[in-house]
Amino acid sequence: MVCGAYKLLLINVYMSYEGNEAMTDDFADQLSVVDSLINDNLDCHIVVGGDFNFDINRQWLHTMLSSFCDNNKYC
Repeated sequence: MVCGAYKLLLINVYMSYEGNEAMTDDFADQLSVVDSLINDNLDCHIVVGGDFNFDINRQWLHTMLSSFCDNNKYC
């Protein structure tokens, strides 16, 4: 979407809930899709939101998502 001088990319996510190894693999795959979308649109302002479907008190997917954000300098 082009708004004046700005390009904006909105990415809405609905991630798999942590429960088993297959769901964890799906979560990682979806993070890869988000990363690809971001890398393909570096000329845009980007907002990622939605339902990441993880329990922040557990160290499984929370760690994966935190590492993903930290490694890519996303906030």
